[in-house]
Amino acid sequence: MVPIVPEVKKQNRDTIKINKDTARIAKTKPLPVVETPVLKADSLITLNELLFETDSYKLKDVHYAQLDSLSKFLLAHPALEVSVAGHTDNTGNERHNVTLSTRRAEVVAQYLINKGVADEKVFFEGFGSSRPIRGNETREDRGKNRRVEILIRDPKRK
Repeated sequence: MVPIVPEVKKQNRDTIKINKDTARIAKTKPLPVVETPVLKADSLITLNELLFETDSYKLKDVHYAQLDSLSKFLLAHPALEVSVAGHTDNTGNERHNVTLSTRRAEVVAQYLINKGVADEKVFFEGFGSSRPIRGNETREDRGKNRRVEILIRDPKRK
């Protein structure tokens, strides 16, 4: 049996031949980027990822990065106060919704306090379904209404 020898092409001395690399790189999904909110005194922040499941006030893992960023900002500016407002969609009894929205605000407030923010600088309140930011006709819109808003303010400015 005669071995097969690849054909060699003659090249000029001043040319360089580059063969295409055959190694393959697996495509990976990029990690989600957590945007740090622009934080300053006297501003209202609606944390877009701080949304809750129906009839739940449990924080999700995705909430922690934003709340950690907020707590660091508040620790760096100890004169500031923060008011946490909880909201629900219009599903169910309004009395229950007020309780649920209060618990949503309270769990966020407690998280900030546990991170070192002075408890006398953190206030919370629940508004039930009385302040929607979207209609309540679709599942997506109701999901946007199940939120927490955070007001950072300087008590020296009135």
